[in-house]
Amino acid sequence: MLCTICRQGLDGIWDPSKTKRVCRIDDFNEHFKEGDSNGRVALPIVASHADQHPSQFVFGHHPTPESYKQSVEQGCIVCSGPGHKGQQSDQDPVMANLEYFSVFTIDIRKNDAVMEIFKPGTRMGGQHLVFYEGSPRDYNFNLSPLTGDAATWALIQSWVDTCIESHERCNQETNYIPQYLLQLDKPNGLFRLVSADQVGPHSNVRYCTLSHCYSADSHQLTSSTLEALSRPQPLSSLSLTYQDAFAVMSHLGVNYLWIDHLCTLQDRPFTDRERRDVFSNSFCGIGATGSTSPSSGLFTKRTPELSFPTIFEFPLGVDGDTAMVRFNEPNAGDFRDEPLIKTARGFQERLLTPRMIHFTASLIYWECYGALCSEMNPQNMVLLPKYYTAPETDTVLGSQNTHVSNRSLAAPAWKRLIMVLPPPYPNADDRDAILDSWFHLLRTYTRCSHEAPEERLSCVETAAMDTKALLKKNGHDDIYLAGMWKDTLPAALVWTVEAAADGRPAQYQGPSWSWSAVDGAISYDYRKMRQDANDNLCKLIDDKYEAGTAAAGSLTLRGKLAVGKLCHHDYNDWVENGLMPEDVLRTRHGAQMDIAELVDPDAGASLGKAPDDTDHLHEWCVRFDTKHDMKEEVSMLPVSLVPAGNPSLGVTVYGIALTKSVGGVYTRSGMWQISLSSKGEAREAFKGLVDGEITIV
Repeated sequence: MLCTICRQGLDGIWDPSKTKRVCRIDDFNEHFKEGDSNGRVALPIVASHADQHPSQFVFGHHPTPESYKQSVEQGCIVCSGPGHKGQQSDQDPVMANLEYFSVFTIDIRKNDAVMEIFKPGTRMGGQHLVFYEGSPRDYNFNLSPLTGDAATWALIQSWVDTCIESHERCNQETNYIPQYLLQLDKPNGLFRLVSADQVGPHSNVRYCTLSHCYSADSHQLTSSTLEALSRPQPLSSLSLTYQDAFAVMSHLGVNYLWIDHLCTLQDRPFTDRERRDVFSNSFCGIGATGSTSPSSGLFTKRTPELSFPTIFEFPLGVDGDTAMVRFNEPNAGDFRDEPLIKTARGFQERLLTPRMIHFTASLIYWECYGALCSEMNPQNMVLLPKYYTAPETDTVLGSQNTHVSNRSLAAPAWKRLIMVLPPPYPNADDRDAILDSWFHLLRTYTRCSHEAPEERLSCVETAAMDTKALLKKNGHDDIYLAGMWKDTLPAALVWTVEAAADGRPAQYQGPSWSWSAVDGAISYDYRKMRQDANDNLCKLIDDKYEAGTAAAGSLTLRGKLAVGKLCHHDYNDWVENGLMPEDVLRTRHGAQMDIAELVDPDAGASLGKAPDDTDHLHEWCVRFDTKHDMKEEVSMLPVSLVPAGNPSLGVTVYGIALTKSVGGVYTRSGMWQISLSSKGEAREAFKGLVDGEITIV
């Protein structure tokens, strides 16, 4: 968000009566930045009355340290940007003479503008304002103080109406009815549990589903409470979130609601198949997305100006012309950080439900097969990059989408989700596009927490099934193996855990060669790793896996095993001696060790040593799956050769680190990479090793 001080300050840069011009740039540079070669110098201005152009002036900003601190606490993207923790003394004589605690400059250029903040003793980094080519009608700045008022209901109803009228895939006919539903008696403020055979003709029945973060003290349906819940009960006896969900359902004209712990018997198993049926046949999902428990409720009071994204109408001149600008992707991080969004079960239910309304801590969002919207962006999500097109057509909720996208992008196999974007660049090949989207999805999904070990795989199974169907439709009948696609192996075995945990999960989640075996976000660059078969250094020759479960599975590959001699260097002395910037060191993987030497496991001969000038942070290293896996000697299986984008930079050999287990089989413990000058050198390095079968479990 943007604080009121910043917003009003930018709005008045052309009108001195609105935003005070405290001095000219040249005077400010002479006094405030005296002797500093990095002092800001205004770019040449080609405009009438150039000497009065805003780029020539320093403007008043926050009058006091208290005002500035308040904006930082509110989360203003400018005031809380880099440098906000710097010196905040009000004793600086130059700033004191300006009668402001902080001041700002604005450099307006052809395609963007740069806003810089200065405060006592600190020059904060410049904030870029990027001009957006869309229309102001894409934005709604008239937010109400309550997310459950009449204006909000009208907006939600407009989304529902347009979806029903325009989106074929969101409106598949269904006769499915869950075993139990909650029926509302609105006039009397009552509800009761009804069974499927008590509901009217199934072809005419609509029901909503509630997705939420559960707590153990909530109401539950069990064999002992079934009879009582089947009798009318007061709505007031329910948790606030459940009461609010009934209100949403009623506004949508729906009579039935499904809540997991009130509509499934908690003393008997509820299968994944049943869960998929319930959510995929729902008329509309209600997401308690910003709530941590059923007692939190759906609706929230808010200060509208604090909910605005960092997009606003920027004045271009004294004549009143404006342009839409943004500092960054609006509210993207906020949505990703909502409690429900960070759970695997919530992710699964978003994928399954044809249409869903998200009630977050600050805004309401809409997801369906045909549109992604929010209160701020009621007709489309302008936070999407320009390459992103509408899922079904070039219209989003009835609005032409020409300004959002300038090229087509193939839709993924599953329902698009807010902030689960497609890959940055489209692939020419249909198969590659589908698989690239799959691995892109995993980067978001694997960040989610799960309650039970089987959820690591089961909660993404819907997307896997849709991916398999789309691959088959395009002539590629691939096999799904514990989160992996057989045709991408062996190259896809070199996935990486982005932030390694201390140890492996206490309970089994999947075979070690699959990302499902460990917790935490994983990444795999399918585009980069997609190679000709000739660039693979090993070959998959057999697989054993029971699809759809977390049961043990194995892969057998034919390849060559080397031994890696590893060492650990924290590089703090490099930082202290100025040989490495501290921010570069932060990019080092938390469970990373340097490869000092590769050795033939049989002959003991050296296969190669890391050059003295190697950047161990990236070029010769092992990234272990967990910190517990780290050791000074590991078996190393070369998997793929990947040429650098620039031929002069050689090639990178990628492989997986293995640990030998009982029975002669291996488990994966990490991935590794080394940089060599050419494919020839890489193949020569491993040429003398024995070719054999390696089984990984």
